[in-house]
Amino acid sequence: MRRLSHLLVALVLGAASSTASGAVEPLAPVSVRDEPIFEHHTPWGDLAYTPGRGLRVGRTGFTIGGYTTVILAHPEDEPAKLEIDPVSIFVVWDPTPRFHLMTELQYADLYEIDERGRASSANDDLTVERLYADFALSDYLNVRAGVFLTPVGRWNVIHIAPLVWTTEQPILTELPFDPNLTGVMIHGAIFPTGGVLRYALYDQFADPIEGNPEFEAAEHSLGGRLEYDADAGWSVGASYLASRRDDGWNHLGGLDLLWSHDRFEIMGEFVVSEGAGNGQWGTYLQGVYGLTDRLSLVQRYE
Repeated sequence: MRRLSHLLVALVLGAASSTASGAVEPLAPVSVRDEPIFEHHTPWGDLAYTPGRGLRVGRTGFTIGGYTTVILAHPEDEPAKLEIDPVSIFVVWDPTPRFHLMTELQYADLYEIDERGRASSANDDLTVERLYADFALSDYLNVRAGVFLTPVGRWNVIHIAPLVWTTEQPILTELPFDPNLTGVMIHGAIFPTGGVLRYALYDQFADPIEGNPEFEAAEHSLGGRLEYDADAGWSVGASYLASRRDDGWNHLGGLDLLWSHDRFEIMGEFVVSEGAGNGQWGTYLQGVYGLTDRLSLVQRYE
């Protein structure tokens, strides 16, 4: 299906995540402010809303946010249609500096209407994209348990539609692996001269929470990731994932890169999987040039 027009309108109420000091930050279609644009005094402290960082609920440690996507599409030989897909809600709780709780609930295919006036809405498509607890023992060692995004490459962990450059994601980020896992992960960072080296080791120990229709999860998965972020503005990463289904084990390996300087950015990924099921490989290379603070040129080859 080729879309003649595809309009994305994103309302970003908050999707911030912490990164290690010195990490190479990709360019983003939206800007995150440092100062709140709304504050209101309450007995629990000030309610403060900062675009891109969410609504902070006083001294409770809670932050609430979310986003939605509006799509106008005209597929070939089909009526034009307007979709609201998805609506995501974030609830973050940071009661202490060493404990972090992240929840992302997503309601897919919320509403659709075509040019002939035919409307439809979602049927029990509430999914849990993320629901995990982080225990920060040190910069070098952190423990995450629950439902988290699979750390393969870069696109999957950016994840949120307003923070990526195109309305359609690269195919290699959809097909070869499950987008999230239910399990435990050990992750951290060390700081050699001239950069940051981050690692993650993870194991899937449970089935996904009921209600996610997007994929059939593997029976068991385990993997790891290494990423080096140089102070010079470039970053490289390597990922490995082994997953078992009825017909045996599948092994996936991947390499990725990010280079950013001023208004330029280049990001790319390569993955190959072999073993049980269909072996496959894929790659993309994406370049971005910011013409102004609000207008950019984006080109991607897959």
